Amino acid sequence: APQQRIGRIIAPGNAGFANGAGETLDANPSFGLAVLVVVVGFTPLAMAYWFAPLLAAWGKVPAVKALFFSYVACLRNWRAFLVYGLCLMLLTQAASIVVIVFDLALPILGSLAALAFPVVFMPVVFASLYANTTDVFGKITPDEQD
Repeated sequence: APQQRIGRIIAPGNAGFANGAGETLDANPSFGLAVLVVVVGFTPLAMAYWFAPLLAAWGKVPAVKALFFSYVACLRNWRAFLVYGLCLMLLTQAASIVVIVFDLALPILGSLAALAFPVVFMPVVFASLYANTTDVFGKITPDEQD
């Protein structure tokens, strides 16, 4: 019974990870390829938008230039972003394990932990965006003059 419960928490569906149609990856191997294509296609877009909002709003950089500068800055700092991404992934996985343990102990605790995690995690991620920007481009504040 506990194994079934963990399976429902980790991957709702029959067995293994399922796509939106309820098919497992074993039944549809092209789903994994589709996920890879989306990730590879989304990465350059995410790189262009990473620093662009702060550069455009506070740094008074034109939008197209902000997208370009953001993309180049991400390319130049790819090692730091790799470590950043791995740390975020590990933190998320650790929180998921905590949620699973709480859910096994008392389901209401698991639900509360699952609801509380984004409330704590997302502000930390968004605050780290500003820290990333100041590390790469120097201090940018909304008060800077042209």
